Amino acid sequence: MSAATTEAGKEPGASARAAGYRPVPNWPNTPDGWKWGQVVQVIVDTQDRVFFFQRDSPAVSIWNTDGDLLETWPEPIGFDDIHGAYYGEDADGEYLLIIDRNANRLARTTLSGEVVWSRDDLGFNRPTDAGVASNGDIYVSDGYGNPYVHRLTSKGEPIARWGTSGVGPGQFNLVHSVWMTDYRGEETVYVCDRHNYRVQRFSLDGEYRGKATGARRPTDLVVGPDGTRYVTELDARVTLLDTDDHPIAHIGGVAQHEPGEFVSPH
Repeated sequence: MSAATTEAGKEPGASARAAGYRPVPNWPNTPDGWKWGQVVQVIVDTQDRVFFFQRDSPAVSIWNTDGDLLETWPEPIGFDDIHGAYYGEDADGEYLLIIDRNANRLARTTLSGEVVWSRDDLGFNRPTDAGVASNGDIYVSDGYGNPYVHRLTSKGEPIARWGTSGVGPGQFNLVHSVWMTDYRGEETVYVCDRHNYRVQRFSLDGEYRGKATGARRPTDLVVGPDGTRYVTELDARVTLLDTDDHPIAHIGGVAQHEPGEFVSPH
C-alpha cells in the first residue's frame, strides 16, 4: 500500500516521516523473569499511569512514566480474551470499558478490574473495541463476525447500529476500532475498517461523513490533546494525521524488532 492518503490525495514528504519521534530504549523496567505476550491495548489515565493489556499473565499491568511496575490485576481477571479497553471519567468517577472478544461481552470496570456492569446479550459477534462520545453514549466496533458499529447508552442499553459487509461508504471489512473526536466542528465517529485499508468517519447517528484511505490495515486510532490522530497499522507502522486527516508523519514501516520499528501494532 502507498503512504496514507485522504480523499484530497495529500501525502507526507520523506522528511516528515517520524519527525520529532525517537524510541526510548529499555523502557519499561521489567522485573526479572517478566514475560510479554501479545499486547492488545495500551491506555493512559489522568495520573499518567500506563495500562498494558496482554494475552499472557499478568493480563493487565500498570506502570508509571519512568517505566516502573506499579501493580498488576490479580488472576484470574474474569475475562476470557480482552481485545480492547477504553479509559473514561464521568460523574461516577474513573472507569474502563473492556471488550471481551471471545465472550461477546462489554463490561464497565473500575481501574482495579472490579466489574460495575456487564453485557453479553447485545448480539455481538467477536467485538473489537469501544469508545465514548461527549454525551456518554458508548460505541462498539463489532468486529470479526459482524460488520457493525453499535451505539449504546452509558449503561449499555442498545440505541442503534449501522453497517453492512462490503467496500462502499458505510460498509466494513473487519471493524476493528472506534473513537470519537471533533472533525471540522462536528463530533465524529472514527472507525478503523481494517481489511478495507481505510478509516471511515460518521456522525454520531451513523451518517457517512468521509474517509482516510491508504492505511496499512488500521487497527486502532486515538486522538492527542492537540487533535493529532495516531493510527496503528497492523503492517508494521504508526501514522499520524492532522485535524483534517492528512498524514503528517509515519513511525516504523519495516516489520522487524529493532527500536523504532514494529511487527504488528494493535
